[in-house]
Order: sequence, then structure tokens, then C-alpha cells
Amino acid sequence: MKSTLIHSAALACGILPGLLTAQTFDNSGNSLLQGNYFVRQVALDNVASSGAPARGRSLTGMFSFDGSGKFTVNGQVSDSTVSAGAAKAFTFSGTYGVSSSGVFQIQSPLSSGDFLNGGVGKSAFVGSATESNLFDVIIGVPVSGTVTNSSLQGQYRVGAIDIPNGSITLAHNATLLVNADGNGNLGTLSVIGQAADNLDKEVTQTVSGAKYSLSGSGTSSSNVLTFPLGSGSTAQSQLLSGSKQFGVSSDGTIFVGGNVNGYDLEIGVKTTPGANNSTFNGTYYTAGSDIDNSGASQGSYYFDAFYGSITATGTGTIIGHERINPTTDYSYDYTFDDQFTVGSDGGVSETFAKFYVGAGGQAAVYVGRSAVYSIGLSVSAVTLPASGSVYLNPIGVVNAASYAPITNPITPGEMIRLYGSGLAAATLTAQRLPFPTNLGGVSVSINGRPAPLYLVSPGQIVCIVPYATETASYGKIIVTNNGIASNAVTAFTETAAPGVFTVGANGVGDGATLHANGALVTSANPAKYGETVTVYVTGLGAVTPAVADGTGAPSKPPLAMAVNQIGIFVEGVQATVTYAGLAPGFVGLYQINFVVPTTSDQGEVFLDISDNTSGAYASQATIPVSK
Repeated sequence: MKSTLIHSAALACGILPGLLTAQTFDNSGNSLLQGNYFVRQVALDNVASSGAPARGRSLTGMFSFDGSGKFTVNGQVSDSTVSAGAAKAFTFSGTYGVSSSGVFQIQSPLSSGDFLNGGVGKSAFVGSATESNLFDVIIGVPVSGTVTNSSLQGQYRVGAIDIPNGSITLAHNATLLVNADGNGNLGTLSVIGQAADNLDKEVTQTVSGAKYSLSGSGTSSSNVLTFPLGSGSTAQSQLLSGSKQFGVSSDGTIFVGGNVNGYDLEIGVKTTPGANNSTFNGTYYTAGSDIDNSGASQGSYYFDAFYGSITATGTGTIIGHERINPTTDYSYDYTFDDQFTVGSDGGVSETFAKFYVGAGGQAAVYVGRSAVYSIGLSVSAVTLPASGSVYLNPIGVVNAASYAPITNPITPGEMIRLYGSGLAAATLTAQRLPFPTNLGGVSVSINGRPAPLYLVSPGQIVCIVPYATETASYGKIIVTNNGIASNAVTAFTETAAPGVFTVGANGVGDGATLHANGALVTSANPAKYGETVTVYVTGLGAVTPAVADGTGAPSKPPLAMAVNQIGIFVEGVQATVTYAGLAPGFVGLYQINFVVPTTSDQGEVFLDISDNTSGAYASQATIPVSK
């Protein structure tokens, strides 16, 4: 669903960190995470100058959440630097918070003082400690009662990664189908994948006699997947082998596991026969990790871990945000889109990844291919149920240009869209400047400050984030309709979160880019190398000189220029930016003027925006270019 090569390009821009300041995390949705979860967490750290981690750690066991902000861990931990990685008993007690949108922060059991960030889905939670020197992914599935072999039945698509001894130079990646017969048999398996020490060549291997055992409680150590070694194979040469402790979600749709003495992760998602684009629809929380092995021959490695969210439209398009923690630089925000066709087996094959939609559209697992080694899981978001006559959808806060979903930060001066029900009695738009903070009896507050309003309607509001909104923090958003306040929704905040307006007004495809004469840049009238063009965006943050909330930007010098350092990349080639700031006379609308560079390709190419101050990279829009 994304390319680590784009991640690497973003890092080349010199992106700086955007770390959260100490604030109270919204815990209104703590009840969304309660009960027992079987959890597998795999983490790497001790990064060498090459970008390769030198230490692996894993945690396998039960997390028990009380629904009120406290949890306990009872499991086993392996550390590659201690006793050759032999697993040891491990217990932990900590705190957590879940917002109304299902976004969570959990104290990290493996890293004192760090928090895991992620989201809660129906059949799993996913996350990563992205603001940490630990590069990890955590997945938990809810379990309850007694399980037997009949608790796992049917066909599952499995994604797997193994990092032997915590060394990414030995990484394996694999995907396979298993058919659980309800009696402990998985059948003969065809495993497809690649190994870093086999020149990243894709191979197919056969594993015979694979079995599973489920007995006792859902978190019992006797719940094991077994993949026997083939004749003449070793654990290093076989893509998937050994004994994996695992757990199955209570609804039987997802399982997760790994070797308690190793640094592997296996994720199984029940297949959905006859899947198509419409199967993948809605908002999903996602987490995973990536290894880019393409620089291995030069002794250079890229590794990251991330969490975020994606919106799948049901038409073969996704718009996503990830908070990425790479070994080679600081954490940053990455927004992107992707277009594809979901096959009848739920599968999509792309250049550097394969992903599979399953569980009736409730989840998707993805793995890497070629020289990229990846593992990840996306789960359909769970939120607090609607309540009250004025309802703000907890996952209905998006960038007005890119439609980047709920985990993407909002920023001062940004135009955002709010979705819900009963938000207004009628559809009204602001008729003059400055934009009002009350329109038809409707108002919006962000951290208690009134937001200028462009449009209000029963199901949608378009407003501007006040310039005084705290950054590297949280924004609490409340809609009031004629005296009746909505539920509060919390979003992350940053100094900038760029999003490009597109010609299709859907966040996908050609950006709203104009030639100097005002004509739209199109395939029939492309931008020329060396030409200066203007692209329209939102989310560039504070400007100088400052502009009052809701007031039109100055139309003559001094113009309201972006405070943050903004860059443009056309098909990966950095362009010269001649202006980045508010569009004269407009509210919440920014423009970037840049000189089109010479690119290796012509036609529709990526138009990316970087904010080198906040740590944001948007690879969401395209631009037609030619000589």
C-alpha cells in the first residue's frame, strides 16, 4: 500500500522531528479497549551507522485491560543480547488512554518512558512506539473463554516476517494460504517470499505437515502453530519454520503469533471469497514495519516502524497517513494515496508489496516483495457509538484538500472538514470576509477557541483551525448547533500538515496547479520544464506577517509567507520554490509557486510537498509535465 523508497526520498529532505509535548491524552474511549488480548510485539534497536539495528526484542503474552485506563502484562520476553535470546517470564503494569476515535496511547512494556501509539479495531489493535529509539510493531487480538482446535477453521491468508537474531541482513518475508480444518491440521503449504541473504530472490517453498494446537484459555502457551523443516532445509534457508505461540481473535477472523525465542511475526486474516474493490471500504487503523534492502551491497540499510490510518473508498483508492519512525532519521508524518484493483482472492500485487483484504473487509495484511521486507496489519476502526442530536463523527476530521484521515495532524490556519449528523439545520456558506465564527447558529471550537466557518450543513462543516492552536499537542473539537453541543473529538496537532487540493476535489490525482496565465495544468496543457507554476494547498501553518483568524490574506507586499520551510519534489526531483504562503485574498488557502525541474519521466508524475520544519511529507497528488 506504499513504498519505502518514497519514505527514503522523504528522509533525504532533512525532515526534523515533530515530538508531542506533555499533554493529557483524551481517554473518553477507554472502554473501547478492555478485556484480555493475546499480544505479539517485535522491536529492534541499537542502530548502527549503516541504519541497521543490532538488537532484537520480542514480547509474547496476555495484556489485560480494565476499560478504565490500567492494564497488566503476563508473558515472555526475548532479548537477542541476553542469554542468546532465550525467553524469560515477564510481567508489567501500566496505563493507557483511548480517544473517542479509537486512537490510543499505551505505556510501552519494552521501553521505559515510551508510549505505543495506534488504534483499536473490532478484531485487533495495532500500534508502534513511533516517538522512541525503539523500532517496533505491536498487534493484539481479543480472546475470551476456552479455545479448542475448532476455534480456528477455514482459509486464512498469512503474512510473515522473520528477523533472525534481530539482524535485518538475514530477514525473511513470506505469504501463504493455510486451510485450518478445525482438527489441528493446516495441510501442505505453498510459501512465497524472499530472503535477504539469498539476493532478495522470490522463491516458492513447500511446507508439509503444518499443524496447530489450541487448548485451554485463549492465551495459553499451549496454543502453537508448527511449521516443520523440509528435507535438507535449515531454519535460515526455509522462509517459514518452527514453533509459534499464537492467539486467535474471539470472532475467529485474525490470528497473530511468533517464536517466543525469536523476532518473527505471523499474521493471519480469514479470507473473503469473491472479494473486490467494494470489500475494502471505510477507515482503518494500521501499523507495521519496513526494511529496504536495496542499498545492502553498499552497506546501507533502511528500517522503519509506523502506525497511522487509511481511508479506503470502496472503489480501489485509499488515502492514508502514517507516523513513521525510521532508523536513519527523526519520526515524521507521511500522507499518501494509492489506486489498485482488489482481486477475487482479496489480493493486490504492487512493485514493492502485496496486500490482502479479508475478514469480510474488516482487515488487510500486507507483506513486502523484491528488496523490500515488510509486515503490517490494517483493521477497521472502532469508535464510540453515536450519541446526542448533534454528533461529530470521531473519525470524521480530515484535511479539506487531501482528505488525509484522523491520525494525520491538524495545523494552525488549515482548512479542515468535519463530518457527522445534526451539525446544522441547513446548508449555509460564508458570504463575505472575514469568515464568521457563527453561521446559522452553528459554531466550532478547537481547544476552546472559535474557528472561522466557511460552510455548515447537517452532515459536514468546513472550518479553519485558529492560528493560536497549540502545536505538537492535541486539538479538542466541539460543534455547537443552536446551543446544543456535540461530543468532543480530539486530533493531533502540528506546525504544518500539507494537503494538496486536487482537480477531482477528492484528494487523488492531479493537483490544482495553474500556469502563470491562470490556465489549469492538464495532460493536454502540461507544465513545461523550467516553467513557474502555482499549486494550491492547505495546512502550511503559521505565516509572517501574521493574519487574523478568518481574515483574507494580504493581496500586496508584504505577503503572508509560510514560517515553516516548504519544499516541492516533482517525480523525486527537488524544485525551486519561489513563494510558499497564503493565497492573496483567501482564507485557509495556501499557494506554492515553483519552477518545474527536469524529470526522468514525462506525463503524470508525483507532486510531493515536504515541510522540513515540522517533519511532514505529502505524496498524494500528481502533475502532468513535459519538455
